[in-house]
Amino acid sequence: MDEPKVGDVWYRYMDDLRIGTDEYDRAEMRVSELTCSVLSVTPKGVWVADDTRSKYGIIRNCYGWIQGKRFILKHATARYAYPTKEMALESYVARKKRQISILSTQIKTAKDALAIANLMLLDPTVKPYVSIKG
Repeated sequence: MDEPKVGDVWYRYMDDLRIGTDEYDRAEMRVSELTCSVLSVTPKGVWVADDTRSKYGIIRNCYGWIQGKRFILKHATARYAYPTKEMALESYVARKKRQISILSTQIKTAKDALAIANLMLLDPTVKPYVSIKG
């Protein structure tokens, strides 16, 4: 990887679920490529303009409108943005795999709790806890 320079473009991918995007109220999933311009370079990383835009316009995250600037460590394992589209897409895939892992665990926990509650409904003498083996 070449050393970053002011004006370089770094990339990040984000998903965006839009509901009711047409006359049939269908949901549409998009994976958007966002771009960030390098504002300055330090020995440890880069400052990028957080004016992340996609071809669909400004992207909004759970914290509000993305704006300002962000510092990105050059050699961090996980970064906000990456100097190449390939690296950014690999990061996106890793984030989605991790999200699936976390949500799968949460679904299993909810199903276990529901099973216990259903047992308690059928038999009030059932204890409200059950030992769960990993």
